[in-house]
Amino acid sequence: MAKTGVRVPRVLQDQCDEHAIPPSDGSPLICAVGDLFEDIVVAPRLPTPHDDEGAASIVRRRGGSAANVAANASSGGCRGRFVGVVGEDQTGDRLLADLEKAGVDACVARTGRTGCVVVLLDGDDRRMYSDRPNGDDSARFEHRWLDDVKALHLSAFSLLPNGHAAAVLDFAAFAKRLGISISLGVGSVRVIDAIGRDVFSNLIAHVGVSTMFCNERENRALLDLHISLPSGASTLVVTGGASRATATSNGNLLAAADPRAVGAAPDTTGAGDAFAAGFIAKRLLGGTPMSCLVDGHACAYRLIRRRRETSFQA
Repeated sequence: MAKTGVRVPRVLQDQCDEHAIPPSDGSPLICAVGDLFEDIVVAPRLPTPHDDEGAASIVRRRGGSAANVAANASSGGCRGRFVGVVGEDQTGDRLLADLEKAGVDACVARTGRTGCVVVLLDGDDRRMYSDRPNGDDSARFEHRWLDDVKALHLSAFSLLPNGHAAAVLDFAAFAKRLGISISLGVGSVRVIDAIGRDVFSNLIAHVGVSTMFCNERENRALLDLHISLPSGASTLVVTGGASRATATSNGNLLAAADPRAVGAAPDTTGAGDAFAAGFIAKRLLGGTPMSCLVDGHACAYRLIRRRRETSFQA
């Protein structure tokens, strides 16, 4: 990866402290395609002996990478729309109501059951276990759901072979014909492995992805497999958690910015999605690569701060 002496502006510290400016009816619309799941977050209070019961804080909440991006669009000053498949069950009803309460326009197909992800927090260790329902080819996303959309964000989870990839690819192809900018969140090394190198590369080129978001571990996996964005006006954004985030284009460093330290933050689930929402929103509002990184960090910071203030209090 290219390295330069890019300075990180101090404005990042101030911007993270600011409240998000709420979007108006005329604000750009970000559409995120993928999952709306239930997150079950478990944080043990004390070490538990093997084969024994221990005390834990357990929180159930709305999750899913694409739903997170749509919900955090407002934190970056844009409107959010979610497109996906949601189960025909009470859990799906509750999650959709919560998503709409957050100001998101939910456009969904209802079938099957709603998936869930168990997040196990143990000190600095975070592990996630997903129960992802098998999809079918019957789901279809209406092209009118792209009305007024300025940016389309895809979760790579939506492209898994046992999901609703056909509906997602058709939707993305129509967005491409409309000239809508398309971004992709990798989400997990497991996704890359499940889709496969050649298929993953072909999907990126076929969909016309112009911006790809990944963390450092996912970026290493992409590099090891020689997977890259098509040459041209494309941007790779690599987040580092508590470390520096970078934006590169064709191997050239565009900008780098450090996040603000947030102190004790046991639950950072969804912070990468919030970062992507902030980055995309700022780009739609005419920001530079540096200001996009800054706003991405700011949105992630707000999410982590809310989690710290509302969850796992003794």
